[in-house]
Amino acid sequence: MSEVFHDFQVHHLYLCALVIFICFATILIAMTIDLIAGIQKAKELHVARTSTGLKKTCDKAKKYFPTFLIAALMDVATCIISPFPMFAIAWTVYLLLCEFKSIREKAYEKAEIRKQDRTMQVILENKDEIAKAVVEIMKEERKKGGDNEDN
Repeated sequence: MSEVFHDFQVHHLYLCALVIFICFATILIAMTIDLIAGIQKAKELHVARTSTGLKKTCDKAKKYFPTFLIAALMDVATCIISPFPMFAIAWTVYLLLCEFKSIREKAYEKAEIRKQDRTMQVILENKDEIAKAVVEIMKEERKKGGDNEDN
């Protein structure tokens, strides 16, 4: 009996523990890549890198790892039935997709913000001319409106 348990321990539990550790390391690496990408984008945009921004990574870890621990415990509890830690693998794949989306969204959002900033700069530089044009358009509309009322 002890030999059967030993074989199970060596062949199955160690493999399960290794896969869970690889999943954990993968999540950690993905979070690090997201952090580095965020810092680089902040540098490119000349945005101050504050502790508030860096704390977002800690908040993310607080959300990711307790759930990952529960998934890993579910895998340990079902290790007799399942050959691989499916819960930990599924959670890891989900988090990797979230991190990938996070990195891609940031690039898109930053580009949109820069585009809006440029538009606002043009508006502010030409505000007097824009105001004059708006006044002229309003005068023309009033004249057209006045002509229509007389007819």
